[in-house]
Amino acid sequence: TFIWRSFYDADMKINALSCRDLVKDGHFSRVAWKARKPGDVLVTFGEKKAHAMFYLKDKGNTLTVAEATTIYANKSGSKNTVHYGKKGGKKYVLLRYNGITN
Repeated sequence: TFIWRSFYDADMKINALSCRDLVKDGHFSRVAWKARKPGDVLVTFGEKKAHAMFYLKDKGNTLTVAEATTIYANKSGSKNTVHYGKKGGKKYVLLRYNGITN
């Protein structure tokens, strides 16, 4: 709910409460990793569950994201996986808010 609440508090209403719903929400469009910008929503799909966070920046092999009230910097991976936390690579979707309603 961190992503939903962040948009809600900014008067940018979205329909998704889950990671899977974020990917399907008409307010977002998918973004290629090369086109990433701060503020994009990074959704990772791990072994057990999906997780959403805001992409902030990366430099070299360090990826910085914000989730809940914490900012993390971790090593990033290849173009189709993101190494986030200690569990290794996870598939991801990068989303950008475009304001389109469903």
